[in-house]
Amino acid sequence: MIASLNLEPDDLEALRHGGTISAEPRGTLMRYRLRWWRDGRQRSLYIGSDATRAALIRQALHEHQRLHRLEQRIAVHAKQASLLLRTISQRLAPVVHQAGLRFHGRCLRRPRSGHPLTEMIQCNET
Repeated sequence: MIASLNLEPDDLEALRHGGTISAEPRGTLMRYRLRWWRDGRQRSLYIGSDATRAALIRQALHEHQRLHRLEQRIAVHAKQASLLLRTISQRLAPVVHQAGLRFHGRCLRRPRSGHPLTEMIQCNET
């Protein structure tokens, strides 16, 4: 349905990141516009006064933006996981130090003791 609007590829990409259908009353009719931002400017396209067509375009727009919304949610969860790992590592640091180990990234290692190779104790990274 979005393809039928004859938008430029840059506009389609901008719509993937954000865009909405707005309803504007004009007398007794409702007029519908597709609004989005591109290159720091708001763009809009008149799509008519047919509520059914506007609803179909709204649904197609929602589906068009689905991947971007999922990527945003994944990024939020990845950041939360990273912060949690950092907090856990900081809390475990004294215990790890008492055990004679140290963190090397997420792995635990023994400090070097005259041997040129570092012995890896435990690392479950994938």
